[in-house]
Amino acid sequence: IKVRVVIGVGLLKITSHVHHVLDRLHNQLTWTLDPSKPSDLVQNTGHWLLREEPARPNSTAVYYSATHAHRPTRPPHIP
Repeated sequence: IKVRVVIGVGLLKITSHVHHVLDRLHNQLTWTLDPSKPSDLVQNTGHWLLREEPARPNSTAVYYSATHAHRPTRPPHIP
């Protein structure tokens, strides 16, 4: 599943294109940057993981992990 993700806060807008992979066997959805598309980020990886919660009937634990890295925001001529 390939999607375009746009996050905006005030005047700042970050766009990235990510490729999601669903692993039904392990109840996990992972994503990485789509290298075929331009992105404002240099890294955007992570996963969602679902696990049954044995101590609590009819409950599911949801785990989320993500790593993001962006390009420098200052002009390259400023040290």
